[in-house]
Amino acid sequence: MRNSATILNNLGEIILKNFTKKFYAILGIFFILWSFSIIFIRLPGNQLNYHTIVEFPKTSQSLDIITPENKTYLEPMDGYFPGTFGFENDKLNEYQPMLFSNIYEGDCNGSVIEELDGHKKVFNISDDELVGSAIILQKFSDAGFENQTYGTIEFWFRVQPGRSLKNTEIRLHWDHNPTSAAINIRVYGALQQWQFWNGTWTQIPNIHDPSNNTWHHIRIQFRCLGAGSYLGLNENEFQVVIDGISSGALNFFQSATEIAMFEPTHTQAAGYKDNYAYIDAIGYSWDPYYNIGDNLNEGLLINFETDINFDWIGYSLDKNTNKTILGNTTICYPTNGLHSIQVFENNSVGTIYSSGLRYFSIQEPIILLTPENKTYSAPMSGYYPATYGFEDDEDGQPPKDWVIQNNAGKIEVISDLYNSKKVLRLYDNHGSIPSRIYNSFSAKDNGTIELWIQQNLLDDDGNRGQISGYGNGMMIFRVKMVGPLSGGSAKWQARDNETDVDIVGAPTPQIHTWYHVQIDFEHTLGAYQGLGQNEYFVYINGLRYGPYNFTSDEPLDEIHLHTYSYGEDYDTYYDAVGYSWDSDYNIGDNLEEGLLISFENNTNLDWIGYSIDGQMNKTISGNSTIKFPNEGLHKIQLFCNNTLGETYQSAIRYFLIDSTMPTLNILSPIDDVFFADSPPNYQISYTEDNLDSTWYYLGPGTNIVMFIGTEGTINQTEWDKLGSGLVSIRFYINDTGGLESYDEVFIQKDVTPPTSSIVYTPYINPNYVSISTTFSFSYNDGTGSGVSVVRYKINDSIWYDYTDPFDLSAYAYGDYLITYQAIDEMGNVESENTLLVILTEIITEPQPGIPGYNLLLVLSLISLLSVLLIRKYTKNQSKF
Repeated sequence: MRNSATILNNLGEIILKNFTKKFYAILGIFFILWSFSIIFIRLPGNQLNYHTIVEFPKTSQSLDIITPENKTYLEPMDGYFPGTFGFENDKLNEYQPMLFSNIYEGDCNGSVIEELDGHKKVFNISDDELVGSAIILQKFSDAGFENQTYGTIEFWFRVQPGRSLKNTEIRLHWDHNPTSAAINIRVYGALQQWQFWNGTWTQIPNIHDPSNNTWHHIRIQFRCLGAGSYLGLNENEFQVVIDGISSGALNFFQSATEIAMFEPTHTQAAGYKDNYAYIDAIGYSWDPYYNIGDNLNEGLLINFETDINFDWIGYSLDKNTNKTILGNTTICYPTNGLHSIQVFENNSVGTIYSSGLRYFSIQEPIILLTPENKTYSAPMSGYYPATYGFEDDEDGQPPKDWVIQNNAGKIEVISDLYNSKKVLRLYDNHGSIPSRIYNSFSAKDNGTIELWIQQNLLDDDGNRGQISGYGNGMMIFRVKMVGPLSGGSAKWQARDNETDVDIVGAPTPQIHTWYHVQIDFEHTLGAYQGLGQNEYFVYINGLRYGPYNFTSDEPLDEIHLHTYSYGEDYDTYYDAVGYSWDSDYNIGDNLEEGLLISFENNTNLDWIGYSIDGQMNKTISGNSTIKFPNEGLHKIQLFCNNTLGETYQSAIRYFLIDSTMPTLNILSPIDDVFFADSPPNYQISYTEDNLDSTWYYLGPGTNIVMFIGTEGTINQTEWDKLGSGLVSIRFYINDTGGLESYDEVFIQKDVTPPTSSIVYTPYINPNYVSISTTFSFSYNDGTGSGVSVVRYKINDSIWYDYTDPFDLSAYAYGDYLITYQAIDEMGNVESENTLLVILTEIITEPQPGIPGYNLLLVLSLISLLSVLLIRKYTKNQSKF
């Protein structure tokens, strides 16, 4: 009989054989399928590359991307602005956009319209009812968001072209009741104002007045009661930023712990009608797919068609993580280069569908580099507005639009020189000809030329920097910087008739120093700037000299910049040449630095211009410097035509001018207050609309601590690094333009206990005392907060606060341990001190008498006794 081991072995062999047969069968099937797939893929027309989309079997349901198209985009798609809600997926004439609600009373209505003044898919509110309102609102819960305790809402707002501004409100509510607004602002037509409700309608401070026929960008930032720090706002405060200008902090009308609903438009009733308002591109800062500022610029529309009943839809750009969308939506304009996009959907039973992978590329023909999308607190260093500032010229090359007449060494544009950027250098290394360059224009009877000039060597009459005006080939005027003659000083000279004369009173020219020179000229009897015919004034650093007479009677048509035909091995430099007849230049523009417009172009351009803040285009030849704009938000855009007549434009660039220093004040703690182990609380106030950051540090020797808000507690770790003594706390604030301010407070830290000692007079020796011995204390806290109390106890008694000297008269004779310690005002406690004393009985002494009195008495008694004994003895002897 076979044993169990043999049976198990045979059974294992049978199972293994069966498994092996099945395994090879499955492997064979897999190999056949794999072979067919290889053959199929290698068939002509099935070669794969990065553009190929692998298509799955067709179904009766489809998902197809319409835009972005499979092409190169040279600019964003007109009129589509990214937002959390941009109405791109709503049908035209839809009266209630997705995830919004409405209240239309009487003849009020709302609808999605196709386009309005550069914005596409816009929602329109129309109020034709004298006693009713048109309201559009969104409950955050309907949109899939929680109620918000702080945040930013921004959107575009516009009133109907051709109609006066009416009263349209914008409300933020703490619940879903349209009358429970915590924040309420409005555009008020009667006074052409932005207003907010604080019990009465009050004009919003700082903000520019609203305009008809204008899209205004509105940003509302809020912080509710109990909310964490946000943008420097206090609890129950908000600020409104309209077209980049901030109102500053304003108070909620009614306290709120959260915002639950937003009304972008609520037209007023009570006699108003014919009120038309428009909104576009609402953005919420708590939307994970939206960043504050996204809706300022146009983007690309994701537009697709589907016949799928979907529960969810999203897209992936460049194969990044999917982003949920409601339907058609606008995304921010991508960067230059190749991109891909794909749309995904889930239906009600969980089936996943995807579009094909759509490739497109971004190639901006003109890319604006500066101004950047940032805050400028000061002009761009070294760039001065001018007709010719040489910003667009290549380093090492002569400037465009100027003609070289003589080259005595080198004529080139250099990158910078003594705080000026893009400077014209004329190097003269020839003893008989100058370096000379000129610019021609149509003849001018009068006008002003101004520029900057500098020289690197003024050691003899041969070294000169010169500015000359010519007309019809004849010299009209000349101003020059002349080296010293016969050991004298360098000087300025002007040509008067046909003689060079010293400009009396002009500053002595110094090397490596920029001088601003202005020349006013008059050829006719027009009395330009008070001049007579054929006269000119010379200004050097703002001081006027002259008038001087023309050398020849001709109108001006050339400006020459040059060295002198004698002298050699020296440089003269020029910058920021400005002409008063240049429509884009005003006299004095080149006195101050400005902002550089710089760009890259990827095509051959016939014309280029720029528009700032939507104003008329101004032609430029290339990179150019403009005057530093006024405070506030600005936008700039470039426009160009190429050689084929095609017109392009750059993306709109927004930038902010904020040259106002921020202010910061420490409210608490105040100077000279003492603190111990626990750091102080602080409270500050500041004024700054464009806050970047706030921080503080403790002196001496701690790290910088960043913080948000206006109140808090000093960092415990940094506080622990400091010992007792004077502590400075310096709070800083800076804005987005880099302007910085601070305030400082000096407080005292006291973590050192006071000291104390007991004072008494011993009875017999240092430890023996009697009932009449008194005890008192001396104590000291150095430069600390001061001793608050000295306390003591006797043996195991309770602690007694020391007020007056004490004794042990109430105690029996014996040993006593006196324990004592001092405590200062900061609660620093001295270690316990002890003193062991012995309370003993007082020894009674004889009354004091005459010195030697007792001894005489004793001697007298002894003497008397001795006499008596002698007499008795003598008497007894006489008997015998």
